[in-house]
Amino acid sequence: MPLPGDVSTRTVHGQWLDMAGAARSGAVSFTPSVGRLVDGAGNVVLTGAPVVRALDAAGEISAVLPCTDDLDLTGAPFTYLVVVQLGGDPVDAFHIEVPAGASTLELANLTPVAPVVPAGSYVVSVNGLSGVVTGALQAAQNLADLASAATARTNLAV
Repeated sequence: MPLPGDVSTRTVHGQWLDMAGAARSGAVSFTPSVGRLVDGAGNVVLTGAPVVRALDAAGEISAVLPCTDDLDLTGAPFTYLVVVQLGGDPVDAFHIEVPAGASTLELANLTPVAPVVPAGSYVVSVNGLSGVVTGALQAAQNLADLASAATARTNLAV
């Protein structure tokens, strides 16, 4: 089943050969750095399950992936963890961005990027006070480690 029409996608291509030019066998997976993306216009949730492609007889893969900069998707921007598993070789893993565009992206030409850590919302309660903290939660290992409840509220911005 294809993705909804409002989700921007782009084709990613790669090819693996040995030093003699023979096609390699194996698989490549693309896993988004977020657990889910929400397409409000299309009324669909895209889960963070990996997209896996087996290398064909020419050692090639092709995958159509949602663009990492599609701001119509709640959860963007994000990156993909690419895992290349070729028979007998150590696993190669790196993160990429798949920006919107018309041309096919060649994996051999992409520069790995740092993974995007998604901001989250956390509901916390300290001494009966609660609130929402957006972004990385900065807290002590244990609230009991803090000097006072006032310090906890300050650290948690509530």
